[in-house]
Amino acid sequence: VETVRRRVSTTEVHCSMSSPTSASASPPAVVSNAAMTSRMAALASFKSSLALTERKRTVSSKKSRLSAALAFHKSQIPSLTSASKRSKLAVVMRRRAAHKAGQATALSSTAAAAVSPIKSRRNLTRKRKKTSSSHSEASVIRQTTAPVTRIPVGESCLNSFLKEISCMELLQDEEVAHLSTRLKQLVVWEQLYDSLALSLDREPSVEEWARAAGFLDKKQFLIELEDVRRSKNTMVSSNLRLVVSIARRYENLGVSLLDLIQEGSIGLIRGVEKYDHSKGYRFATYATWWIKHFIQSALVNYSRSIRLPLRMSELVRRLRRTRTELTIEYARDPTPYELAARMELSLEKVYFVMQKATECSTVSLDSPLS
Repeated sequence: VETVRRRVSTTEVHCSMSSPTSASASPPAVVSNAAMTSRMAALASFKSSLALTERKRTVSSKKSRLSAALAFHKSQIPSLTSASKRSKLAVVMRRRAAHKAGQATALSSTAAAAVSPIKSRRNLTRKRKKTSSSHSEASVIRQTTAPVTRIPVGESCLNSFLKEISCMELLQDEEVAHLSTRLKQLVVWEQLYDSLALSLDREPSVEEWARAAGFLDKKQFLIELEDVRRSKNTMVSSNLRLVVSIARRYENLGVSLLDLIQEGSIGLIRGVEKYDHSKGYRFATYATWWIKHFIQSALVNYSRSIRLPLRMSELVRRLRRTRTELTIEYARDPTPYELAARMELSLEKVYFVMQKATECSTVSLDSPLS
């Protein structure tokens, strides 16, 4: 680069002026235009080459600096990771030491508890409360406080019951027929047990029951009995959704839905025991009558403070339903003649049902007289 600069300076000097070497020398020769342009072109090429070399030099210096910095950082990375590992290891060791110290204090406190149990228990509970509060302060601060919504006990029980019965599979007609034939044997065995209890005036043993049922081996009888009872439970549990659907029709009549489902389940069990598939009708049709019968009897027994007979309570319920329908139809209160015509009863019977409904209804002491 220095030599190029010197050559450029010398060419500039020669281009600017030409001085004589001595005083006695001849006058300077006239330089032609072509020579001057060639010299200027050479000067421009020298300058461009100089600028290019300087640019290359700066780029190479930058690259060298960048590579040196990268090498330095790469050399420092493992040392940093090892330092972080050391710090983590130190934290773990501190926690272990604190845990061991806590165990040692717990052991010492239990030893003291053997000497003075009341004081040591108090101290233990205080220390545990302090440690648990210190550990849980950070987590409690981070948690957001939300309002606690408490579900009533009845609703939670009903939801869990509905969720449980929704997972049970429905039975096909062939399965129902097969299970009903097996349940007949269970009914025979239970009747045999009752007859033995009456004859012996006590509860019969399993050996006596098996011998009366025609089994020589008690274990074989117990296996068969358990299998038949399992088939009965399967038939009952697969039809519990029918009980819920019927019990919802009698809701808000003075008895809770859970009680209605309970009474309907008892009716379902009675229908399972009495069902005979050889008659030709389906089990759901037969069990519906038993479920409704038990639910209606529960409404009669528990919905009123003054009990009405089952037939009379059905007439009162029918009268109220008819009155509601006629009120919607005529946009006014119906007369007793219209009620009797719609219910297809005599006028005296309608008056009698209305009288019994008002006589058996109760009034709160807090209700106003007007």
